[in-house]
Amino acid sequence: MHWLDTPRTRLHYRMEGSPDPNAPLMVLLHAVGLCGSWWGDYERQYRGGWRVVALDLPGHGLSSRLAHDVALRDIADDVAHLVDHLGGAAHVVGVSMGGMVAQELAIHHPARVASLVLLSTLSTLPDAARHAMLDRGTLAVASGMQAAAHETALRWAPDGVESQAFRARCFDQLRRNDPHNWAASWRAISRVDTWERLTRIRCPVLAATGEHDASTPPAHAHAIAAQVGDGRFTLLPDGGHMAAFSRPATVQAAMDRFYAQVAAAH
Repeated sequence: MHWLDTPRTRLHYRMEGSPDPNAPLMVLLHAVGLCGSWWGDYERQYRGGWRVVALDLPGHGLSSRLAHDVALRDIADDVAHLVDHLGGAAHVVGVSMGGMVAQELAIHHPARVASLVLLSTLSTLPDAARHAMLDRGTLAVASGMQAAAHETALRWAPDGVESQAFRARCFDQLRRNDPHNWAASWRAISRVDTWERLTRIRCPVLAATGEHDASTPPAHAHAIAAQVGDGRFTLLPDGGHMAAFSRPATVQAAMDRFYAQVAAAH
């Protein structure tokens, strides 16, 4: 186990891969309610030539609890401390909430980010959707994590898109969350608002989402890719909101093409 105390919190992270401190650094940021252990397929795929770091975001896994009014920017600052600790600009991969944190990281700490892979994520929301995000946190506090986990697992793994086994895996992880950490995460997500600032991101960006992702539609990922200075869009065939974990080989193939393009351009 690895730990890092930042000025605001204590982070737990996993580190795999090359022992060479000059090897490229990949930092993996999970979705709300999950933890760093969900990145096992990526740790195995990239451990040969990368330093691969999968952290538990604050309020998740073994990291410290979340403050009531934490912002995505606060979490991005914590990740920046981790990148500084490990050394070198990071190739950051973020899913859903992790992708929102990754955007704030690239905007406010550009020297720490070599590239971004933004999977199934958003940069802004209409007001009605912001209220819906808050309601997801309220449900857990009022009715317990079983109800919140059931609703989220159905949305992440709908019939005809993902298997029942994958839905069960999501539910099992989500139900173990603390309701107050869950609610604080959704309050932070409800305030996502990077759209106008995406033009400040200068590193290469891959924005990708599942073909059947109702939470973060392909059109929004395409718009993110167009809004940043150096963006690319990839559609993940047949995937839903958690395609990163239900179809890791598809996502890794897209990442490999992206990293090859980045290397060729530099």
